[in-house]
Amino acid sequence: MRDRTRLLQEIAASLKPGGLLIASTRNIALFVYRFLRLSERFDYGERGILDKDHVHLFTVSNFKSLIEEAGFRVVDCCYTPIPLELICGPRLGKSRLVEGMTWAYQMLVRLWPRLFAYQIIIKAQPKGP
Repeated sequence: MRDRTRLLQEIAASLKPGGLLIASTRNIALFVYRFLRLSERFDYGERGILDKDHVHLFTVSNFKSLIEEAGFRVVDCCYTPIPLELICGPRLGKSRLVEGMTWAYQMLVRLWPRLFAYQIIIKAQPKGP
């Protein structure tokens, strides 16, 4: 989205009373991307958060700010872990080891979402007049 704020303002104006916006983005402050920056390997590719089509990357804070500046009040914010089952593939992805790693990683996301959240999901309502 090149004009994110305008699009969000139009959505806020067109929602019915009590309507909700559900918006999500990946967390650029995820520890993986921090390590890539430190190692000077912050390269854009064909897929993922660093794909060549991304116009803007978000942290938890600046994603919330974007939503609020566009005329919304954030009602809830939740986070998802890295999808280890997809990274490990169909054979390993359903194993007890990956299930245990996913559970442990979910605990890290709850404790420190700004560092460990893979995806940021915001539920918001338009601010009143």
